Amino acid sequence: MSESTSISESESLSKIVDAKDDLAEIHLDVPVVNNPASVSQTAFILAGVKLLSTLDLSVLNLQGTPFTIDVAEGSVRDVTLGYSGNTLINLGTQSLDLFMYKLNETTGKYEFVQKFANEVDVSLFPVLSRISGDTTITGLTKGKYIFLLGSATDDGLLDLNVGTIAKITTISQKDVTNGETEITGNVITGLGDINTPIGTDVNTTGAKVTLVVSEINDSGTASVAGTVIQGAYGKLTIHEDGSYSYVRDQKLENIGKVDTFTYTISNGTSSDTAQLNIRIDSNDVQVVWDDVHPAADGVVTITATDDAVSTIGQVSVLGEANRYVTITSPNGSLTDTNRIVTSGHRDNPLGDALDIAATENSSLITVQEGEVVQISLKSLIPTGTGYGVKVEIQFKDTSGLLGGLFPNYQTVDNWTSTTNGQAHSFELNASTFGAISGEYRIKVTSIHTGTGANITAQFGVIDVETIVYSPGLYKVTDAAPIAGNLFDNDVLGATSGISIKVADTAAGLSTATAISTPQTIVRESGTLTVNSDGTYKFDQVADSSHIGKVETFYYEFTTPAGSSNIAKIEVLVDSGSVYMDRDGTGVVDGTTGNDLLVSLGGNETFHGVNGNDTLIYNLLSKVDATGGNGTGLNGGDNWADFTLGSLSNTNSDYVDIRELLDGQTVNSGNISQYIGIRFENNHAVLTIDRDGAGTTFTNKVDLVTLGGIDITNHTEQDILQQLLTNNQIIY
Repeated sequence: MSESTSISESESLSKIVDAKDDLAEIHLDVPVVNNPASVSQTAFILAGVKLLSTLDLSVLNLQGTPFTIDVAEGSVRDVTLGYSGNTLINLGTQSLDLFMYKLNETTGKYEFVQKFANEVDVSLFPVLSRISGDTTITGLTKGKYIFLLGSATDDGLLDLNVGTIAKITTISQKDVTNGETEITGNVITGLGDINTPIGTDVNTTGAKVTLVVSEINDSGTASVAGTVIQGAYGKLTIHEDGSYSYVRDQKLENIGKVDTFTYTISNGTSSDTAQLNIRIDSNDVQVVWDDVHPAADGVVTITATDDAVSTIGQVSVLGEANRYVTITSPNGSLTDTNRIVTSGHRDNPLGDALDIAATENSSLITVQEGEVVQISLKSLIPTGTGYGVKVEIQFKDTSGLLGGLFPNYQTVDNWTSTTNGQAHSFELNASTFGAISGEYRIKVTSIHTGTGANITAQFGVIDVETIVYSPGLYKVTDAAPIAGNLFDNDVLGATSGISIKVADTAAGLSTATAISTPQTIVRESGTLTVNSDGTYKFDQVADSSHIGKVETFYYEFTTPAGSSNIAKIEVLVDSGSVYMDRDGTGVVDGTTGNDLLVSLGGNETFHGVNGNDTLIYNLLSKVDATGGNGTGLNGGDNWADFTLGSLSNTNSDYVDIRELLDGQTVNSGNISQYIGIRFENNHAVLTIDRDGAGTTFTNKVDLVTLGGIDITNHTEQDILQQLLTNNQIIY
């Protein structure tokens, strides 16, 4: 209390007014946008509407309730209204007007706000007049509005058309809410004070508010009608009876501030001053206030929570069901399939016993990268002495990557038979010459080492079965961007008014600048794009070599009040069609089909169940001996039911280590420098040295235990050779 009027000793102390500081609170929330549900309601068609300044619905005797929009406190609504229906009355006009009235809560009457002229089309027909059109209205503030349809004349009367069927429908609505815009209270009684009754002034009988001064030195004398005082963060309207209203500014940086007004009360003989402190609080921001010093600004505290998301690309296995290639003999009949038969074999007509071999080529077999082809066949040899057939597998490079070394067909494998019906099989793949892809064909040549002519003899191969397998041939498809919002899981769950920095590393944030336009960070596995409102997306590179990687980015945001916090975005490069340890249990279960399993950084146990399953090892860490994957038998990766078998075995399994050996020149001649098998506890363990004879990684380390292999009566080299022969190690 500060005394401004002297008091004689004879005066009663009870007459000394004592003004107490008041503390009120208003909430400035970050704008929230929502879309209210659409409403469709019967409309009122009013013919000859006179523009009345007010409407009293109780005396209009309208049949029903007019179309109403109710906007809540603190919200601003944009709305588009649509019209439909018909009327039996020919209105004599091609359009109607829309009239908007707003309820005066004091008088209970609706006051005219605006006319939207000629907004409603009426298409005149012999029987019905059809009603259509739409109107967009923006900036509706708090209050209840009604809308009526009609036409205006200077002396018209309100009159509902009989036989009219019309509707007004909200085609779209959008509310923007900023929290409280106004609070009320009373500095004398303490009404509105969050510390009531502490803020209630003492000895206020006959007391009135006189002078009011804001912290920016705007001042005035309170009046009965109310005096407006400009504060630092809003406007105060105060009356001499102590009642007041405070309307805040919309600036988000005001969150955490206190707007202070000093007021004086007087009862005629005594006066005193106190403060009205209005806190600018928010439901979106955590503000710590100093209750001991109510005029002190609050401290805005925010907590950013790390964001963890996963991409959703799909991995397709090319040729997953295995391709059966039908072989034809170009010179044979149309029905001559899966047979390659020569046109015969004959002696030289001059009789010098020089045999002329007859040859025939098959149709082409195209092999892509990663595909392996098995060809099985039987010989067709005529009865007689000295007859035979030679079968050659020939390759022609079509990839263009071999520098033209093999522009023509080259023989890569051959077999000769002199026994009719003898079976044989070939296995070939595009890596025979290190090619990406190529064309293969089967060439058969007749053999005759005896004497005599037989121009009708049939030579060749029959029952040809060609199967194309696809271990390691898969790709990512449908890699749709993953989208999110940095603020969805933070204490400050909004976007407006906050500046954002984003960087590759946490240290990089110190030199980063706030985002004004979309900012991108490019990684091998994809690109992160962050917008100034906190929304982001990650575009995954459509390549299975990145599946299982976790890409980490860092961001910092700063509130308008100056508080900041750092968090990170972790993107798991995932695919909905692979199996990996997403839940961190360390166990990965496949299905009875042909599955793709992906190793992650932990120690995992894989169960492929049945089918031709493939375990993919991607490069999760370039500096780690296993590329960041689990290692070895004791606490490392373990494929519990790995099946050792040839390509034709429907349960044979595969280990893909191509990414771990990326950048190395690996072939069948030096593969043993990079991988090996060692036995431990009756299990075969696949080991790896990622750079072979290089010096970065000097020894083979355990990669995965192949638990389904029976090592009885086998050496470590035996098992390794079987795996390589069966193409079960994809390198």
